[in-house]
Amino acid sequence: MLTADDVLTLDEVKKILKVSTKTLYKLIRLKKLPAKKVGRSWRILMESIDDYLNGVTRETDLPNEKP
Repeated sequence: MLTADDVLTLDEVKKILKVSTKTLYKLIRLKKLPAKKVGRSWRILMESIDDYLNGVTRETDLPNEKP
């Protein structure tokens, strides 16, 4: 079951990955980092970040949408 700590905002992900907003949107657009738009904000699972850093690619519960 997901907790609030498992779902991150773009600002939180930018700090973790140490990348720019532009780079983060590019990762989402290229479907390298699964994300879901909630209202006007994007959300990314911590598990997706771990997978990205470990080079794992798999489908998640948060399908990509165009940023």
